Amino acid sequence: QDINQAAEMVMSLSTEADRNESIQSLMYTWIMHDIDGAIDFLENMEDGNSKNDIVGSSIWLLSRQDPYKALEYVNASMTGRAKDDATRDVFRQMAEKDPKKAAAMLADLPYGRVYTSSISNVADSWGQKDPRAALDWAHSMEDSKEKKDALQSIFNGFVEHKTDEAKAYLLQLEDDSQRQQLASSISNKLAQEDPSAAIAWSQTLNDETLSEHAYDSALNSWIGQNPAAAIDYLTSNNDVDYIHQHASSIAWQWARKDLNGAGAWAEQLEDGDAQKSAVRSVSSEWLDHDTEAASIWISELEAGDARDQAIRNLVDKVKDADATSAFIWAATMDDEKMRKMNTKSVIQQLKHTDAAQARELIGSSDLAESEKTQLLKLVK
Repeated sequence: QDINQAAEMVMSLSTEADRNESIQSLMYTWIMHDIDGAIDFLENMEDGNSKNDIVGSSIWLLSRQDPYKALEYVNASMTGRAKDDATRDVFRQMAEKDPKKAAAMLADLPYGRVYTSSISNVADSWGQKDPRAALDWAHSMEDSKEKKDALQSIFNGFVEHKTDEAKAYLLQLEDDSQRQQLASSISNKLAQEDPSAAIAWSQTLNDETLSEHAYDSALNSWIGQNPAAAIDYLTSNNDVDYIHQHASSIAWQWARKDLNGAGAWAEQLEDGDAQKSAVRSVSSEWLDHDTEAASIWISELEAGDARDQAIRNLVDKVKDADATSAFIWAATMDDEKMRKMNTKSVIQQLKHTDAAQARELIGSSDLAESEKTQLLKLVK
């Protein structure tokens, strides 16, 4: 059946909804068999919401069939955010088909979100197909965040598909920052398969700083997979410094997998600063997941800085919905400065909605008379 005749028949349908649905179905066949005719049809459609919807759904098909013709159409016929979104889709397809050519065409893009996302797409695709050529391209870029991100994407693809070759390439790199990026990528990949092997590999690196980066990456990956096993390793190797320095991150990752396990680990930490950081991370994650259960856990913590940190998270979480509970919790803080700051914050918020309730809370609290007096001044 002649596609042009089918298009004429579709356009004669009585309702806009029927026309749009039929055109969108027709465009797939049209683009596959006559992309130039399909583009002409799009160009000649009457401007409006219907055209915008049909063009939006057709760009992906055009890009799959011929991204270069699709880009010509986008540049000639589209504007604003719709053009940005379409250009990003086209470059994604270009990068898959011919990342080298797509990289060369990046120079025609204005700097902005489309440019940065397109660099990322080129780096991802090229890094999987030909990582060494992709690295040559990335190294030629001027120093920038985009260059660093592109290198990271390429390193990740390199390591994923050619791990041993990536290890050899690491020894050839001279830039310290790039060496650290690649070492971290390699270590992370190895750790996904065997964390102990990744740590052992990190310790074979002659450069101390590089070895530390690889070691940290391996441990971070291990903690993400199995925090309890990673902590057992650190403890058995007497690496308490790592635990103390990364307590917040460890607790957060652990809490995402096992709130009770993370909470129990945080409670038993002996280092005050580490415990405070860990409890803060666990309480934040727990409060997002189950406020009531988190409140019970917080209530059972020993009084001190760590508990105060958890209470601060709790106050911030509930004060909009339940100012009474927030104030009662804030009033139990041990640290005078934190207690005054948090009770004041709740009362300043509550006085605008229920001044009488604010005064009642202050009067019935176990706060020192001097603190009550200061808070009551806020309500008057």
